[in-house]
Amino acid sequence: MESKCDVFVTGRIHLTIPWTSLYTSPVTAVLEDVYILVSPVADRKYDAAKDTARRNAIKRQILEKLENPQGQNKDGTSVEDQGFTEKLMATIVNNIQISVHRIHIRYEDVTNPQHPFSCGVMLKTLTAETTNVHWKPTQIDGNATRIHKLVQLEGLSFYWNPYLHEQSMVRNQVNTSIWRVGVW
Repeated sequence: MESKCDVFVTGRIHLTIPWTSLYTSPVTAVLEDVYILVSPVADRKYDAAKDTARRNAIKRQILEKLENPQGQNKDGTSVEDQGFTEKLMATIVNNIQISVHRIHIRYEDVTNPQHPFSCGVMLKTLTAETTNVHWKPTQIDGNATRIHKLVQLEGLSFYWNPYLHEQSMVRNQVNTSIWRVGVW
C-alpha cells in the first residue's frame, strides 16, 4: 500500500564546512529533532503498470552499477586519473562526520476504522566518523582504498500500538500545539 508523509518537522540542521582546510578537517553534518508522521494513501487504487515500471527502473540502475568495472568512473577514466575536484570530493565524502539526534518516525493507519493502529521507530543518537584501523578518529585522503567508519547507535526503539483510539492519533492534533509535547 502506498504511503504519504503527513508531517515532517525538523528542529535543526547544522552543516559545518571548513573552507580553509577541506583536506585536513572533516565536514560535519548534524540533524536534530526530526518528527515524521506517515499514513497510508487509501483513496488511490493500486496501479500494477506503474509499480512494474518503477521496479524495472530500479533493476536497470542496479545492472548499470554492476556493469561498471571497479576502479573506473562513469566516463571510463580510472580512479588514479582523477583531477583536483574529484580528489577533493572523495576526501570530503571519506571524512564526513554525521550526527543524528532525536528522530521519531510514526505510522498511523485508520483504513480500518474499527481497528486503527500506529507503529514507529525512535532513535536517540546515531553518529558516524572516519577512523584508522585502531578505531581512533582520523582524517584520510581521497586516494584511500579502505575506509573505516565508527558508527555508534544509542536508544533505538520500535513500538506497535494495535489498540489506538481515534482521539489519541497524532494526525488529529497536527494543527494544534499539543502534539509537539508528546513527540519526544
